[in-house]
Amino acid sequence: MCTIILLHQVVEAFPLVVAANRDEAKNRPWSGPSWHPPAEVGAPWVLSGIDHEKGGTWMGANDRGLFVGLTNQPPPSPGAIDRGRRSRGEVVHAALSQPTIAGVRAYLEGLDGRDYNGFNLVYGDGQRLEVAYARPDAERLRVEAVGPGLHVLPNGTIDLPMPKVDRVHDRLKGMTPDAAWPAWREALIDTLSDRRRPEPSELDAESPWPLEIRRALQALVVDLPEYGTSSATLAALSPRGLAHYAFAASPPDRGPFVAVPVTPPASRH
Repeated sequence: MCTIILLHQVVEAFPLVVAANRDEAKNRPWSGPSWHPPAEVGAPWVLSGIDHEKGGTWMGANDRGLFVGLTNQPPPSPGAIDRGRRSRGEVVHAALSQPTIAGVRAYLEGLDGRDYNGFNLVYGDGQRLEVAYARPDAERLRVEAVGPGLHVLPNGTIDLPMPKVDRVHDRLKGMTPDAAWPAWREALIDTLSDRRRPEPSELDAESPWPLEIRRALQALVVDLPEYGTSSATLAALSPRGLAHYAFAASPPDRGPFVAVPVTPPASRH
């Protein structure tokens, strides 16, 4: 039940800011973000973590100034995931290997949504932001442009009304576009660190999922015995490309955000 906060043309210095929590099975192996060389001549360098179970990734950026992130679409009932479908993490990696948003869109047009369990993919370069929805009952992915503003991509369509989405808006409503980056950074990390679980009255009464699981999944930091928030990412794109990238290899309230180099090894002197 990942959460991706998107500030699209909101922060004056950075046309795209991303703050995200990754939620995953606690025993699933992974490694944090690092730069990976181009998959072929002319392709971008890719900055991403690695899911060691399937080999894909959940989010990242490339050296052309493109960000890509994915959230899963939950199944209609517990245990309804089809383990025989292709890995959703490979979609993120392939999208990051595209040099432009147009390239990502062309790649997505060639996918068959029925090959995957449902997912939501957001990608942007600061000028444009788009989201694509794949559902296992539809061949073609639905792609939409996302306008300027504060947006939240939960495990569903972007800005889908739910307690955690409302919580993000409530916590960030006092921020102004001209606030300095350290203030934005602190506010976003504090928001990602929120462990408040909504009251039962705030949740949809008609759901096959147990109440306490639904309450836990609607916190920004998810903490269940076998599943929860495993890491967090904070990134900012300037008009010249990736300006900030920081990663917490733990729930965001339990460990530090460590800066990650914003240029690949071949670009450093």
